Amino acid sequence: MHITTGGGGAPLYAPATRTNIVKMSNSNHFCKVDIDGNTMTFTAEQSDGTIIESITYINATSSGTDNASFVSNSNVPSTMTPGQTATVSVTMKNTGTSTWATANSYKLGSQNPPDNTILYSNRVSMNAGESIAPGANKTFTFDITAPTTPGTYNFQWKMVHDGVAWFGAQSTNLPIVVGNAAVVYLDKCDAITSWSSSNILTVNTTDKKEGTGSLQSVGSATNEFSKVFSPAYNSGATLTNGVLKLWYYISDVTKSPSVK
Repeated sequence: MHITTGGGGAPLYAPATRTNIVKMSNSNHFCKVDIDGNTMTFTAEQSDGTIIESITYINATSSGTDNASFVSNSNVPSTMTPGQTATVSVTMKNTGTSTWATANSYKLGSQNPPDNTILYSNRVSMNAGESIAPGANKTFTFDITAPTTPGTYNFQWKMVHDGVAWFGAQSTNLPIVVGNAAVVYLDKCDAITSWSSSNILTVNTTDKKEGTGSLQSVGSATNEFSKVFSPAYNSGATLTNGVLKLWYYISDVTKSPSVK
């Protein structure tokens, strides 16, 4: 890398065109170099604060060994609608002898496949000025966004020392179903288990739409079918986009005049 800059009160002039020049600017500017540990950042900046170019160089020489173990995933949904966002967390433990520092480009990187940007960027950065000592945990919290194309997508991560190497254990892979990639049945109604009714409740294996049977309520009470899901089922849907569908069969519609 070679950097050329002018100064000393010389007037502005158009620089000669060279095929190996990556960036050039005909402007009043200054250059600054910031060094933090094994990271050097060179910045060319105009007098009005506009950044012309910024280049970071990382010395890969490490004073310790990088290693990590997976601790936990938090608030990762199993289903999402296209374009839906969710705030999630991944916690990793520093099991090596080196300190993870933001300035040294320690980050969380996407896996399965590596470096994918399907749910988020391929990197989750640490906080500015943060450092994680050996033996300490680091929780990365970020917002994922479901793709617009329905399908099943993998949520899996691993620590990376950018510019050096991936290291440590991967997080547990969690598949996320987006859209209508799979129909999720709350209950196929193949058994009476956990269902209640004020009428006589049986399993009908003839009139069924899904599975091996359907529930049949015989009687005149209005409490025909009742079931409490515990813990509550999280569909990932909202009041505006959620749809609950069921099949309801009446053997004699004349006894239910409200049915059209």
